[in-house]
Amino acid sequence: MTPAKQSHQPARADTEESCEQAQVQKPNASSSRRRFLQRLPIGVVVAGIGATVTGVAIQSDLKPGARTLYAKPSRSPGLIEIRDGNPAWWNSPDIWTVPGNDPNGAPGHPIAEAPCYVWGRVTNHSSSNVMGARVDFYWSNPATGVLRSNSTLIGFAFVDLMPGEQKDVLCLTPWVPVFVNDGHECLVAEVLHELDPLPSPPPDPFDPPTYNQIAQKNLTVVRARKGRRVMPIQVSASPEQGKFVRLTLDVGGKLDGQTLKQAGVGHLRATEQLMSVGLSLLPECDEKDCRNTELKLEVEPGTSRQVYAHIFPERVEDGTYELVHVMEDNGETILGGITFIVTTDEKGGK
Repeated sequence: MTPAKQSHQPARADTEESCEQAQVQKPNASSSRRRFLQRLPIGVVVAGIGATVTGVAIQSDLKPGARTLYAKPSRSPGLIEIRDGNPAWWNSPDIWTVPGNDPNGAPGHPIAEAPCYVWGRVTNHSSSNVMGARVDFYWSNPATGVLRSNSTLIGFAFVDLMPGEQKDVLCLTPWVPVFVNDGHECLVAEVLHELDPLPSPPPDPFDPPTYNQIAQKNLTVVRARKGRRVMPIQVSASPEQGKFVRLTLDVGGKLDGQTLKQAGVGHLRATEQLMSVGLSLLPECDEKDCRNTELKLEVEPGTSRQVYAHIFPERVEDGTYELVHVMEDNGETILGGITFIVTTDEKGGK
């Protein structure tokens, strides 16, 4: 395949036989829940609808360094692609933000209540010209699995691509992150074109591992000098179907230089084993109750549950960062995740 050429000029943008249906018996919700619970380790804190949390922290089976467990399934890159992250697919290198009023400024982490611009990078792997492909940009509350039904369109752009060409696409509509959630939000970009179409209508979950046309950036910088930082995370179910899921933690690893620069912390170096982290259903709780390494949740159709990651940066050194990954799975498949870059450095983060 011919190596893709990158163009640094932004693309132009716009701110605006019949048969009788068989009867299928729906699975019983309680039996589905039992099957889900049987697949997961004994001793995990369980949080059902209206349940009281009485469990204690346990050792997670996702140990530091086990990051291959949430790598996306292998697939061909498709015809038109916005790349997923590697190993965590929700950290796409092809989506980034530029804070401030100049879209050509330095990439960096967005700031709550301040304008920033969103960029996406699109690649044409086909042997055909792609004319007028539309790139949509969305934001969503910080969540392990992002749905169309609770995401907000920021704006869209159009791009023309020659065979093998790659372009950076600017959303000319500025994005202002809300102060709720400490300014952290999730970004999604998708490219739409008849050469490589998405299902119509598209499913509610964006599901980047399945679709090469969709990518997600769910990465935030957390500056934590002393004490505990509490980060809210949303777990949502589509209106059509509820779910039973598990949330797990993975601590450690490193990001590539490009991703660090996009987050405005390219000067930091990775470190490990210098902090502790836990999960809970409450933003305020006793330290013991905030150190759950796993949670199981029942989420009714069309609703969301809130969980919290409690970060204790006990020995993180200046000039370094440590990664915290919170992942959602259904006992068989990783459904999504969110990554925190934890640092005490004054030059980056919130």
